[in-house]
Amino acid sequence: MISPTRSSSYTLMEDWDELLLLPDVAVINLQYGLCEDELLAAEERTGKTIIRWQDTDLQNDMEVVAALSQVLHGACSVGTAVAQIAGAAGQTTRLVCKKPAWTAIGTHQFQFCPDIHLVFDEKSNDMQDAVAKCIAQIAALTIN
Repeated sequence: MISPTRSSSYTLMEDWDELLLLPDVAVINLQYGLCEDELLAAEERTGKTIIRWQDTDLQNDMEVVAALSQVLHGACSVGTAVAQIAGAAGQTTRLVCKKPAWTAIGTHQFQFCPDIHLVFDEKSNDMQDAVAKCIAQIAALTIN
């Protein structure tokens, strides 16, 4: 549900293009809802395939989202159910945000779900800067 308050905590698909362009990174879509047009546009812009299954209901079948999350090397998301499900499934999850919510209790991760790590830009509190930081973290992992 997008509202004026929540919309500032989301990103555009274009903000993630650099992630798709990383070598040795496969992107699996876990986002529910009507996002197929955005995925197709991202594929056209980057030349990379975003893996998804047309017969999978990511909005209503949370068990599938959890199962898919478990077999990934990591997950990244903005503040949607995807981050919570992936983290609860034990997957190292980067949750991109403007600044930590109260639920982080003054840390960089959720205390009730230690597999969720918050990624934010402390100077700007800007979502695009936080996405860039998240992509840089993933790029550093792929180099090693």
